[in-house]
This record gives sequence, structure tokens and C-alpha cells, in this order.
Amino acid sequence: MFSSAAPLNFQTRFKTLLDDSDGTNAKLKQLWFGCGRQDPAFTRVQQTVALLNSHNIKNTFYSTEGRHEFAVWRKCLTELAPLLFH
Repeated sequence: MFSSAAPLNFQTRFKTLLDDSDGTNAKLKQLWFGCGRQDPAFTRVQQTVALLNSHNIKNTFYSTEGRHEFAVWRKCLTELAPLLFH
């Protein structure tokens, strides 16, 4: 996700996936979050990543300076694109 916050009910909506980290991780090729630190969504992205980490769900979180804007997304794409071809 680029500059996109998870739903407020993420923990209840995806409880089954969170409770089965081995199964969830086996299904994931890449779960990637990128966000500018001045983006209004940044706090919720951090909270989502912390929740995933607490349930041992593999993910990558990339943060950089910036708001909800193309310059941030370009940086995110530069970081993510090489991971898509592993």
C-alpha cells in the first residue's frame, strides 16, 4: 500500500488471518507499506504494521519524508519494484 491506511476494524475484520500467522505468511509473497511521515494516514499505517508485527505477519514498512503526494509514491515504487521480481 502506498499512503493508504487500513480500515479501522482491521483487527476484527481480519482476525482469522491474524490468528493464523503461519498460514497467512505462507500465502503472502509481499505485504508492503510505504508512507510519508507527514501524510495524515501515517499514524494508522504505523498502527497496522505494529498489529501485524505483534501477530508475526511478515511485512515491510518504508517511511520517508513527505505528504500524500506523488514524490513519496515514486520513492515507494523505487523501493518496492525490485522486490516484486524475487
